[in-house]
Amino acid sequence: FSVSHGHAGTWDATSHIVSVTLGEAFAARKPIEFNITGLHLPTSPLLENDERLRVSVDGAATAHTSVSAASSPPVGVLESSSLHWVKPRVATTVGSGLNVTIRASCALVANDRLIVELPGFSASGSSIPLDDDIWGSSAAWDSQRLTFTLQQDQVYGDLTASIKEDALLKPSSVAF
Repeated sequence: FSVSHGHAGTWDATSHIVSVTLGEAFAARKPIEFNITGLHLPTSPLLENDERLRVSVDGAATAHTSVSAASSPPVGVLESSSLHWVKPRVATTVGSGLNVTIRASCALVANDRLIVELPGFSASGSSIPLDDDIWGSSAAWDSQRLTFTLQQDQVYGDLTASIKEDALLKPSSVAF
């Protein structure tokens, strides 16, 4: 990895700590800003302002202090999701279409899966036809769970999966 503004850095893979040695002195209360590039994203997700991300100073004229990072973006999580019914029907003999929209905080790659729990719903088979090629031509249905499999790499941002109205995805009763 590298650090901007001529500062030096090291990575300790055992403790998961990045150490940066500043290339110049900074006055008290003056913001210190630098960029670190080339680190890999963690395998476990980080929430927005995750308290596990910590910043500390260990200097010749300062006591060693450690605080949670004041702000940090989420990594590896869904920032938001929504379901939108297309021609919703409560009768159990007809199906409804469904649009699922997610906002991912990081890039998604081919074969990543999106799982949507739909308790109280049923489908006519184990394969649900889709209207969107990003997720392929169908989603897998298994006991009130839809699994979409991404067909191509996607940058972070909004992604929508659309289930056709004739997919016979339906509530198991009219009271839900």
